[in-house]
Amino acid sequence: MRGYSRTGKSAFTSEYAFSGKLFCQNCGSKFRRASWGTGKNKQYVWRCINREQNGVDKCSAKTVKEKDLEQAFLRVMNREQGVKVAKFDEEIFRKLIQKVKVQSMVEANVRGVPNHAANP
Repeated sequence: MRGYSRTGKSAFTSEYAFSGKLFCQNCGSKFRRASWGTGKNKQYVWRCINREQNGVDKCSAKTVKEKDLEQAFLRVMNREQGVKVAKFDEEIFRKLIQKVKVQSMVEANVRGVPNHAANP
């Protein structure tokens, strides 16, 4: 996703599974994907766009590792849906998840099963 605006629209709203689906519980802004580290230490994280652009005094949301978001989704699917999913599947995620509110816990609004939570 590129840019921050009041509408939350950007040029890359569906490039990644979580694109356009992660919203900050604190301020309501979307989360943006970023990479930390290089080489074998490289990892992807998601950050509140408002905090990233305007500072911690505007939003205190913490950065969330992409792997933690994937694991939270797997826990919700395995516990709440009775599905045994061993590995994160972008296609399943895109079909089932409409919106995720991110704070210290990850709340996922799953189609047909609203407001379930899982610790990342």
